Formats: sequence, C-alpha cells, structure tokens
Amino acid sequence: MRFEGGASVGLRQGRRYRIEPLILGGHERLYILTFCLPRFLDLTYREKLETVFHELYHVGPGFDGDYRRFAGRYHVHSARASKFDDVAERLCDEYLSTTPTPEACKFLRHRTDTLLAHHGAITGLKIPVPKLVAIEDAA
Repeated sequence: MRFEGGASVGLRQGRRYRIEPLILGGHERLYILTFCLPRFLDLTYREKLETVFHELYHVGPGFDGDYRRFAGRYHVHSARASKFDDVAERLCDEYLSTTPTPEACKFLRHRTDTLLAHHGAITGLKIPVPKLVAIEDAA
C-alpha cells in the first residue's frame, strides 16, 4: 500500500499523490490480502493453499508496502502470469513437503457448507481500500 520502493508519496499521471495509511489496532498495515467469499472457500484445499501463496508472493521482498515488481509492462504478474502461478505452486509444494502441523491450515480444509454447519455463520473484516490523495500538481 505504498509506491515503488515503499515511498508514501509518488507520481501518477504527472501529479503527486500520497497513499492514506491504513492504521488498525494502532499499527500501520502495509498489505491487504483479499479473498472472495464464498468462491475461495469452495476451492479444494490445494487450490486454497496455492491462492494464499500466490497472494503472499505479491508482497515485495523489502516488506516495505510495495509489491513484488517485474521488468516490463506486466510488472505485477510478469510477462507471463502462468510463470507467476508456477512459482506459487512451487512454494506450495515446498510448504507441503515440510509436513506442516495439521492445525496450521485446518480451516482451509473446510468448504462453505461445512463451515456454516459447524459455526452457523462466516464473518469477515471489510477494509476500505486506502485512497490516493492528491498533494499538488507536479512541476
């Protein structure tokens, strides 16, 4: 939720903007991961894990609020989105090969119907997307 390199101010179409910080519980949050429900919940366990790894792979290596960037026009997923997905699949394979404790991802093993039957409701936190605020016209 920052500009390139973690900057809180950046240029868009010749204008300077700042990104409103997202403060929750007294701490600034640098990333928001979004999962569409119930679609996400109705994926297989493996598909859910791959989706989580895909979203986490967007986090920039500097963990400074910027996302992972690739060279060229397609800087979010690289020139071939399938290559990005291949990395997420490999990370998922590596994670599963470590024999993770069953409790770590237990909730991912359930689908919408079983979660509703067991818990009665599914709730979430809706976080507004931080806004770009114009600072001034860039000279």
